[in-house]
Amino acid sequence: MLVVSLALGCSVVTGAAQRSVPTDVTLLLSRLGDAVLTYYGRAQSIMWDETLTQQAISHDMRSDSTPARRLLYELRLSFEPTEDGTKPEANVLRTLVRVNNRAPRDKDKPACLDPRAETQDTLSMFLPENQREYVFSAAGTSKIDGRQALQIDFRPRIAGKPAIAWKDGKDDCLSWDIAGRYRGRVWVDPETADVLRLENHLAGLLDFDVPHHPKRYEQFERITVERLDTTIKFRRVAFTNPDESLVLPASQESITVVRSSTFASNRITQDFKNYRRFMTDIRIVQ
Repeated sequence: MLVVSLALGCSVVTGAAQRSVPTDVTLLLSRLGDAVLTYYGRAQSIMWDETLTQQAISHDMRSDSTPARRLLYELRLSFEPTEDGTKPEANVLRTLVRVNNRAPRDKDKPACLDPRAETQDTLSMFLPENQREYVFSAAGTSKIDGRQALQIDFRPRIAGKPAIAWKDGKDDCLSWDIAGRYRGRVWVDPETADVLRLENHLAGLLDFDVPHHPKRYEQFERITVERLDTTIKFRRVAFTNPDESLVLPASQESITVVRSSTFASNRITQDFKNYRRFMTDIRIVQ
């Protein structure tokens, strides 16, 4: 499920695939699932910072005159594996640290595009129990930061009916579920099965009739969602004492473009830095 929010406003880069090397998709997905399980097991002892910037954009993709909103979060990962074949939970937990370069105040309320305090981690789709919800196909090879990578295209197995609604508690914020109407691609390290890059995009235009707002009197027009793109890049991070390294998220960019005279398109960028590991030592004292 992919849910997107849109605020009331004032007014996929990929290289050419080299298909000379065949990919065993089933084997690669098995290795990828094991790698994600290992990653979740180790990443739960890591905290990191997320710098998030929200900016309204014009139809030509340039920033408009609206001031950008900047947030700083402290992040950690929560993972609850299962043993009965049910869907496991892998969530990113956020603690707000700063709002527009100041400490958050008690009266501050989340804005329309602010992420929730708990969100599903993107890589959870590759867990063995979750892969059955998608259709995967080989997409050749390419290079990511000088490293060879295997490409796999994916799409949700079931495309449901998209839905739109006003966000609870917000008079100026629409939220919609595009119900599997997207396509994606993942770049995988052939040696370690680590994810190096992940992209998804809207599969065709979506038209919505804006529902009546119980607290607003104006009549809103039909809205067309033209573009929903997300790109996540990963990088290897080294830790010491003990020495180890993990491939962790480095950045994410999300672009939403709508055809509307009332609602604003937007770009959200997220930078992930300051990774630190916390270790728990146990000593038996006699």
